[in-house]
Amino acid sequence: MSKAKEILEEMDQLDEISDEVKAARKAERAEAVKFSKELKKKYEKQWGIKLKSRVMAMTENPFIEIEVAAFGKDKVPNEFRAKLVKLMGGKPNNEEDVNYGNVQSSGITLHFSQWKELKL
Repeated sequence: MSKAKEILEEMDQLDEISDEVKAARKAERAEAVKFSKELKKKYEKQWGIKLKSRVMAMTENPFIEIEVAAFGKDKVPNEFRAKLVKLMGGKPNNEEDVNYGNVQSSGITLHFSQWKELKL
């Protein structure tokens, strides 16, 4: 077999793998969107405030962001933020108003897999 033919066959195999990866990411994103909507409903009911949710990045293990709809008026409850930071292994500087990395009073952004692991 010629070298050119081998290279073409390898390229075809890479295209097939690429299509499989794209399909898997698309399926994971669809699952993440559904999950983010469930999170939003759950916490709107639990906290009594309006929230927004979105899935960011078309990569493996996308980010899910939950944020307050009325920025400056509403806040993610401090108790929840403190619990979340401790579960993630962090130590907030201010226990009275926890803002730590992607855990803020205005919203929380975590990888899809992190939200699933927390089971909050």
